[in-house]
Amino acid sequence: CELDDEPLSCGPHIDLGDLGVGDHLLRVEFCDPAGNCTALTTTFRVDASPDTSLSGCPSGLSSSASASFALSGSDNGTIVGWRCLLDGGGWFDCGASVQLTGLGAGTHQFSAVAVDDVGLTDGTPSSCSWTIDLPPETWLVYRPSPQTPLTTAVIEVTSPDQDVTHFTCSSATGTTTCPAQSWWTVAPAASSTVTVTAVDAAGLADPSTSDTTVSWTVETSAVTTWTSISVGETHACALRADRSMWCWGANESGQLGVSSAALPATSVPRAVTVASVWTTAAAGHHHTCAIKATGSLWCWGLNVFGEVGTGATGVEIAPTQLPGSWRSVCANRWHSCGIDSTDTAWCWGYNPDGRLGSGDTANHATPVSVATGTTWQQIACGGAHTCGLATDGSVLCWGGNSDGQVSGTGNALTPRPVALPTTATAVAAGGRHSCARLSDGSVYCWGNGASGQRGTTPGSVTMPARYGFGGNAVTLAAGGLHTCLIDSAGALFCSGDPLSGALGFRPLPPSGGLPLASVTTPTQTGSESAWRDIAAGSTASCGIRDAGTLWCWGQGDLLPAWAGEAGFSPVWIRMTP
Repeated sequence: CELDDEPLSCGPHIDLGDLGVGDHLLRVEFCDPAGNCTALTTTFRVDASPDTSLSGCPSGLSSSASASFALSGSDNGTIVGWRCLLDGGGWFDCGASVQLTGLGAGTHQFSAVAVDDVGLTDGTPSSCSWTIDLPPETWLVYRPSPQTPLTTAVIEVTSPDQDVTHFTCSSATGTTTCPAQSWWTVAPAASSTVTVTAVDAAGLADPSTSDTTVSWTVETSAVTTWTSISVGETHACALRADRSMWCWGANESGQLGVSSAALPATSVPRAVTVASVWTTAAAGHHHTCAIKATGSLWCWGLNVFGEVGTGATGVEIAPTQLPGSWRSVCANRWHSCGIDSTDTAWCWGYNPDGRLGSGDTANHATPVSVATGTTWQQIACGGAHTCGLATDGSVLCWGGNSDGQVSGTGNALTPRPVALPTTATAVAAGGRHSCARLSDGSVYCWGNGASGQRGTTPGSVTMPARYGFGGNAVTLAAGGLHTCLIDSAGALFCSGDPLSGALGFRPLPPSGGLPLASVTTPTQTGSESAWRDIAAGSTASCGIRDAGTLWCWGQGDLLPAWAGEAGFSPVWIRMTP
């Protein structure tokens, strides 16, 4: 025997001993007793596992979500491929150039082995470990609308990254450290741009600014002059200086008065098709009522329970006149009420709880007189109740009394006097609470106050309690879960549930973050004092400034998109036709 041209002792069984890596030649000669010999040869290879080299390992702390590696190796044969492993997720085939993307923050480990032409792999993978600290993200939570009437603006941000230590705010005056909720003051008719950036413990800053740069202008001039506003469940109606009437919001039941239910919801005011000189507008649940300068009353929209008052049920697409001469009207959830020219109160629509004040619980598809000999100067429709201000300054309420909104206990099928410390000058009915402005400028509320809408300690009361406002109220509005007023200086105050954005300002979040806590103390919106009118709906509010500009905020189809979210704006949005 010969191995690689060297003699080798052999017998029937051949022990080749320790062979080196590489190609080998074995020659064996067989001889018979007669001395005849035959030689056989064979070649074979002893193959070793390939060696693997890896380059491109990130050093230290990386701020990149990607990594690139170059693989090389050596083998006595031919390297035909590579196998790779990332964070213990399982081996996969890879090439000599590896690009990893979309890596999250934290420690990562990448390993690779070469594969040779006989399928052997490196028994000791080449590995790389590194830590990624990605720049933090900045999430914009609250910002002013592009046009705002307020010289004070709030910008609030947060970050999903736990190691964020602070935020920076960059404006025309420079870059400074700022809190998550920052307040900015801009002069009337001026503009401002602020970029907020999250910074983490390693000093890394969010490189993206497109989504965290806020620009706004403090608007002062009136393109369209508005004089009054009413906000309902999902739509609103307002009067302009020329006494034309405009509505916007949801229109599935024709409540916008454009003579078609085919018009989809719109946040752009549309003129009511019955051109006239209007004096009063009332936006309800899904219907609308309004009074012309002639005293005629017109209603339209959803009429399931007779809330349009025409005597029929269904949907009234076009404004339809009701008999009589009228001077005020209100509308809310499936019922409407009005005061005629003789100061008599009438109601119509849904009545299971006595909200019509007719002394029964039957629905009425035409106006039915409120069962009392009282003469009235104002009437307010709530969610399931009604309140009125009598000509002698007394307040009476009737209807559903689930939370004490009528005062006393139990539903009231006829007007129930509300015990107030002095005469009232205005009354407002909300979702399940009621409020009155008294002759001394104070405000008292009763009913549900779980969200702070009574302006004091949360809870329901069946008797009036002082609204937590010490000034002189001039205009009063009650919404679904909020209350707003304008004081004698023209400043706007609101309290209640902030989640819908109907308060018009951003309260400080609790230490644990969202959700926001109820606002139980009436809080001024900005430092401005130039508000003329305020209206509160189910989840939205609208106000008119002294300049005649109209602004809305909150939640519902009547709101334009804010920060990309349609039907929601917790900041003031200017409404223009």
